[in-house]
Amino acid sequence: MSSSVFPTQTPLNLVMPIKPGAAPLLRALLTGVGSRPDNPVNRALIALSNVHHAQFVFLENETRLGVLTWYDGPFEDYILSFVEHIGGIFNAILQYIDGADALIPVELHRDAFTAFIAAHDYKCLHAFSAYPGQRLFDIKDALGLN
Repeated sequence: MSSSVFPTQTPLNLVMPIKPGAAPLLRALLTGVGSRPDNPVNRALIALSNVHHAQFVFLENETRLGVLTWYDGPFEDYILSFVEHIGGIFNAILQYIDGADALIPVELHRDAFTAFIAAHDYKCLHAFSAYPGQRLFDIKDALGLN
């Protein structure tokens, strides 16, 4: 499970091994989802209202996929909210992740999926937040964005 030095925000540094030769297919999937007019990942992130930052990154010569986020709230709630809102996207991604076949579909393997995410979460050695005690909701409210 992730932990954080900040009172409200928690980083997730998910780094997963990509199946040999699957990086081009995974890149095409992520690029395709990101370019869809309805962009289901962005739509889910906005609807959840607890994600400060999120990005997909290829690492180590495209042998690993990094999913790097900052979120508010408990780890399990965060992961399961994605299962509820965009489980299909995770199922599509996981088909290219080494050791993840038994997690598909994530909707039927919630506990195993959560455990997999926790096991592949690299802990922060140092982190900075310009607003460490503020939830995304508080920030949006202060800016009049709610």
